[in-house]
Amino acid sequence: MLDMARLFAERGVRVSVAVTPSTAAGLLASSYPSLRPVLLPPFSSATAGLPDGAESTSALPSALISPAFIAACDEFSSPFLSLLRLHRPHALVADFHFPWAAHHAASLSLPIPLLSFHGTSHFSTAVAAVLSHAKPHLDPALVDDEDASFLLPWLPDPPIRLTRAEIPGHVANPTDLVRRMSEAHALAHGMLMNSFRAFEAPYLDLMSRFVRSWTLGPVHLPLQPQPQPHSDVVSWLDARPPGSAVYVCFGSLGRFTPAQLRAIALGLEAAGRPFVWVVKKELDVASPECLPAGFEGRVGERGRIVNGWAPQRAILRHAAVGGFVTHCGWNSLMEAVAAGKPLATWPLHAEQFFNERFVVDVAGVGVRVGGGAKKRAWSDDEAARPDVPAEEVAAAVEALMGGGDAAEARRRRAAELGQEAERAVAEGGSSYDDLSRLIAELVQIKSAQNGSYYP
Repeated sequence: MLDMARLFAERGVRVSVAVTPSTAAGLLASSYPSLRPVLLPPFSSATAGLPDGAESTSALPSALISPAFIAACDEFSSPFLSLLRLHRPHALVADFHFPWAAHHAASLSLPIPLLSFHGTSHFSTAVAAVLSHAKPHLDPALVDDEDASFLLPWLPDPPIRLTRAEIPGHVANPTDLVRRMSEAHALAHGMLMNSFRAFEAPYLDLMSRFVRSWTLGPVHLPLQPQPQPHSDVVSWLDARPPGSAVYVCFGSLGRFTPAQLRAIALGLEAAGRPFVWVVKKELDVASPECLPAGFEGRVGERGRIVNGWAPQRAILRHAAVGGFVTHCGWNSLMEAVAAGKPLATWPLHAEQFFNERFVVDVAGVGVRVGGGAKKRAWSDDEAARPDVPAEEVAAAVEALMGGGDAAEARRRRAAELGQEAERAVAEGGSSYDDLSRLIAELVQIKSAQNGSYYP
């Protein structure tokens, strides 16, 4: 969202960002100083029964977004309406996880355009719509086999198959929040998507038949300076040959059992490639519960383990990095694609299995970790996911980083997409022009509505 706000600001739009005090003092001040914060009340984590400081999903004790966290977010509804009336914006961009924002935008005396930011792809949006309406996963023949694949109808070629085990829980059994988001979506002027036409053209065109959208990505381009407290990792990469190192990161919500962490470690050791592996800050990676005995001594200078945050964009764009083992979160995928890097895909939850299908089966820049759906299943609970053994981790790293026609084809296609991403955001590119059209439309709406938006 902040990268998208920066794009508007760079095009001359006056942008205010509604944030909590801690976000304004931290991330906004350090990484986005050009954006103007308007303050919401402090996040009520303690009142909601959440851990102290649990102001984002990454700070929650589980990848599952709890009802308490949703309720705490809903507490911003009334203060946000007050901010709308105080600051009187001419348009509103809101994350689609905040359905009350759409209702507030529609409730003003002259409704302001609400643009719903979807932090995922056109492809995943289309797959979720097909599952919700055609319901191919409810075929009686599939009921007793979670790993049996089925064809998704209505989608462009190539044919896409899924298994029931890969379907997100919120799609298979919509929650109250999902229903509220669907209702709010009907009030939106359109969707903003972090993607680009050359990457998703058939799915962008498909979805445009049903909903208005503007495709503005990759929104992190052009790259902005980032604080790099882990510059030692970049220095370590500087000493590695081009394309030799594999980057391993599963995002802020990626959690694994100790047994799976040990299998990842053994797989990276067996693969024999230089690696940077990012693990969650709270893990004690020196503990034998997380790493096999003697692992760091055997690996030595060949590997780097980073606890907590790492400068992912800088790492992905480093010449020494030849591939990325990823959970398939959409932001991470866009950063990798923009950097021209091929992927080894290991989805965990959210819409990540959908994203995997796209980058492997459509875009042709990914290879699956685990070899097949029987080794993996969608779950917010790391203990409920089948472990991927070390030898399959090593095999995936070798498929990603090694030779052969398939690996070379992935690398060529990834490099091509990296160039297309740069072209998309440059003046005259598809994403640049989409943002120009959107800003012109918002100006036209403002000019046509001569009355006051606000009671």
